[in-house]
Amino acid sequence: MDVVPAAVQWGAPARTAPEVNLIFLLGHVGLVSSPLWALACGEIGVYVLVAIESIFLLMGAYAILAALRMAWILRGRRQIASCSQGSRSSEDCEAGCQDSCKASWQHLVCVPIYKESDEMVLATVTRLNLSTAAPRMRVVFAMEEATDRTEERFDLYKSCLSNVPEVCFYVHPAGASKGEIRGLCSNLAYALSQDVTALLQRGDGSLETISKYEYNRFYFRIPIPCVLTKLDSQVHLPPNYFEDLELLSCQATTSEAVVWQPLPVSLLNREQSYGPSRALTSMRTFCYPTLFGLDVMVVTCYSLPLLQYVKMGYHHPGYMGEDMMMLAQAAVCHRRARVVMLPVLVAVAPPIDSTLCGSMMEANRQGVRWAAQTAEVAEFSWRFRAKGTSCRSLWGLLKYWLVRIALINGLGLFSLSLAVATAAFATSFPHDQALLLQILDKLLQLVIVLLLFVIPCYEQYLASLSPDPGPC
Repeated sequence: MDVVPAAVQWGAPARTAPEVNLIFLLGHVGLVSSPLWALACGEIGVYVLVAIESIFLLMGAYAILAALRMAWILRGRRQIASCSQGSRSSEDCEAGCQDSCKASWQHLVCVPIYKESDEMVLATVTRLNLSTAAPRMRVVFAMEEATDRTEERFDLYKSCLSNVPEVCFYVHPAGASKGEIRGLCSNLAYALSQDVTALLQRGDGSLETISKYEYNRFYFRIPIPCVLTKLDSQVHLPPNYFEDLELLSCQATTSEAVVWQPLPVSLLNREQSYGPSRALTSMRTFCYPTLFGLDVMVVTCYSLPLLQYVKMGYHHPGYMGEDMMMLAQAAVCHRRARVVMLPVLVAVAPPIDSTLCGSMMEANRQGVRWAAQTAEVAEFSWRFRAKGTSCRSLWGLLKYWLVRIALINGLGLFSLSLAVATAAFATSFPHDQALLLQILDKLLQLVIVLLLFVIPCYEQYLASLSPDPGPC
């Protein structure tokens, strides 16, 4: 059975919906410049600015609450709901569920490779080998055609996975005719499409075959569900990642599509990065809980049932490698996906280079790539929305747009625009409106100053909660 029959339905020439991108761009410009045009409209413009700043403050309050919730989860104060409802203690419930999960989960781990250094990749795959779930893993390396030393790399990485029974690799050929384009995670999508086909050939050819392996235990054939984990090569997993994943997975009782997401913290190779890049990654760490809480994005590393992954990307699997596309595909397939934060930290590498200029350029490339990919996903989710889901799709696009405005670059630009407009127009308004403008300006500046202190402290606090901080 061919599980990727319709990837070409969204070919490269028709990948975008320009009207969506244009609306986003105009909305961005309109919101950032709102202090200027609003005050030009007279006294009513002051109250328009009050409403706009209230939106920023509400988003900021949600971001702080989401960050606190993640810290709360990491400190172990949050008990799993199913354990709190019963006569057993949470410790007994956790131990019992852990024992049942250890015998009932297999893991397909896909690691995309481009031209990362061997030291960085080895630091990642070594953690897989140390996990107690290693005997139940199948590790797939997804390489680009431009990846150097493919055979040599595979032999080296496989030698560090002695506890993993199945290790393989695929090289994505340039110009592959499955709607995939190099540089947009197509190596990951290509490798998984090939590997899923291989897994299907083991069984009866039905799609449900890939949701389980056949495990010979005590001479019985036991169906074992399979979980896919997408893992960047610049990620440092703690040894307990798969154990925590199994514990949460086996207790999750929901009909929704679920993506399990750990919180990335920039601990890996931080001594090789420069101050501006470290500041950027600290801001990302602070924003991640908001992205997860709003169900608008997953990043760097995530896990989900393999069968769910294939069904979500059945019509457009060439784009399933992109992180945000996980949630967009769920909407297209009439399924709501939610992000469940795992109580575990993973270390990721901040932008690094041999020079300050190179580090800044690398950070800028990452930002441009993220902006382009997420905009493309937003366009995808609107163009291929299911019938009767326009309102839900609009709500998803609105959340995404608010995140980009409030948490990325809109807040700083809006604050600057408000300061300029206040200095230019305040004297032309009555005393009450002029005072209100001054309060709005100072309040927003206070929020930004507080964030300058809160964000780095938050990342350091999360780092202190990690029992395995990685190779810092």
